[in-house]
Amino acid sequence: MPRRSDDQERILVTIPISHFCEKARWALERAGLDYTEKRHIQIVHRVAVKRAGGGTTAPVLRAAEGVYDQSRAILLYTDEHVPAARRLYPAQQPDRSEVLALEERFDTVLGPQGRLWLYHEVFKDAKRFAPWNLTGVPAWERRVFPFVLAPAKIIIRRHFDISDRTAKEAAWRVDEESTPWPSACPTAAATSSASASAPPTSASPRSPRRWSPRRSTARRCPSPLTCLRRWSRPCCAGARTPQASSRCGCSARSGRRRE
Repeated sequence: MPRRSDDQERILVTIPISHFCEKARWALERAGLDYTEKRHIQIVHRVAVKRAGGGTTAPVLRAAEGVYDQSRAILLYTDEHVPAARRLYPAQQPDRSEVLALEERFDTVLGPQGRLWLYHEVFKDAKRFAPWNLTGVPAWERRVFPFVLAPAKIIIRRHFDISDRTAKEAAWRVDEESTPWPSACPTAAATSSASASAPPTSASPRSPRRWSPRRSTARRCPSPLTCLRRWSRPCCAGARTPQASSRCGCSARSGRRRE
């Protein structure tokens, strides 16, 4: 159960490049809920989430109704603010069980394995990708980032057991997870995890756009369950991207944030 909070304004504490944080952003925007996002670099984020009432991981949402310190908890919270027909988690079985199972699969396999592989690749040239990691963080964190980068890399490698071997295994697991499920895959709740955790291409990265802590209201997704079932079809499943999903007449994500 979420802990009570006296704050009237919704505060979302995140790490800029975390796909679990992107999952929370996506759900809040999809539900049309106003919130202020407070971004922090790795390691420093632990202090921020503790102050917000969470544990040691991001995202954490602090709202008038309480403190929600897991991405699934945040998605369940957003479901309370939308009509029943637009909720991410169906009320009826067996659809609800399928939704929860697929989300669990993304959150425990695809998400962590994709994160491990991503950190391994980014650490080869961390300065090149620093603009994305620093997007929207406080100015003082941007200034100290060059000095804490080296020890942060050591801590993150140890925490996630990152090595050439584990990264290779993680890449294999991600490829395995990219195959479509044999049955329909009903959950818009897990869609954000899949799309946000997809590894970047080898193309040169573009500079991140300007970021604002105030989020805009996302476009509505008329039928999350039907949308994801279409998204899991073979024509979409290979790429696992909104662009590929649009070929089936659906969208893997109902809106995109501005940075």
